[in-house]
Amino acid sequence: TATPTQTPTPTLTATPTATMPAAATGTVKLQGGQALDLDTGTLDSGEADDLGYQVDGSGFHVLTPRAGTVMGVAGLLEPDPAACQAAGMSAAPLAFESLTPGSFLCYQTDQALYGWLRYNSLDGGDQSVSLDYRTWITP
Repeated sequence: TATPTQTPTPTLTATPTATMPAAATGTVKLQGGQALDLDTGTLDSGEADDLGYQVDGSGFHVLTPRAGTVMGVAGLLEPDPAACQAAGMSAAPLAFESLTPGSFLCYQTDQALYGWLRYNSLDGGDQSVSLDYRTWITP
């Protein structure tokens, strides 16, 4: 007679959700006339710059996409890559006066990488803006 062999039952364990690796991440304080390359986090790199910051003739503090970069408002909650890929974005300039500090913007860089910016604060004294950013590495 054959005796049945017992097969061990595998135990399922929860797999932690992986955080998408970042190509560039950090906090930056932009002065009027400065630009940021969101692919590398470099300031004033020239043709590679994705966003420019300036104070326009009406006194508005404006963030302007450059070199094929697009952006759009994502709200007050940190977006994930899927949310940014689905967000409505354009190359239109955006005045910080229209945003609440803590607001997130989604963007797609000139190198087709997605990411977010968080608007921290505007300093009227030195005409600067403080931003956090995260650009994801495309899988």
